[in-house]
Amino acid sequence: TFPLSVQLATTLPVTAVATGVSVDCHGQLLLDSYSAMMAVTACSLDCSTLPVFSSTCKQGDLVRVEGIILRVDQEASLQWVDCDSCHSEQLLRTEEGWNCPQCGPVSSPLHKVELVCCVKGVWARLRESASKVLPGRTGESFHPGEVIGQLLPGVMCRVGEDLVAVEC
Repeated sequence: TFPLSVQLATTLPVTAVATGVSVDCHGQLLLDSYSAMMAVTACSLDCSTLPVFSSTCKQGDLVRVEGIILRVDQEASLQWVDCDSCHSEQLLRTEEGWNCPQCGPVSSPLHKVELVCCVKGVWARLRESASKVLPGRTGESFHPGEVIGQLLPGVMCRVGEDLVAVEC
């Protein structure tokens, strides 16, 4: 079995038909070998309808994070490259450029960023929205001073185990 929240965390929001759903003793929805997810389609969500992330939120809550970036956790923030074909993170830099163990040479690797920052007093882990507040230089490192003070528009997040809002 596997928790639905783990499977859908990277593709929210979606609409789907779930058959054969079980509920464990903690109230988590589970799929097993008798379950199925059918008709899964992406949908849009107006983030303004979500509650603003605060200290009263619990793990698993869907929340909205928005506001001025006050701090950046450089040690927790990450930058990496993915293969543009298979999305593997296992790229190797060679003298000729980037090489993927599955696809071979990669001409245009995808630059990925995970920005961990304090927004209006709460911590958030951003991926897609990081590009909205980072300087426009793809593939280069950044200094926290370039991000602090930037306005983050409303982003839908899920409260993680560490009570950090994780962008959906």
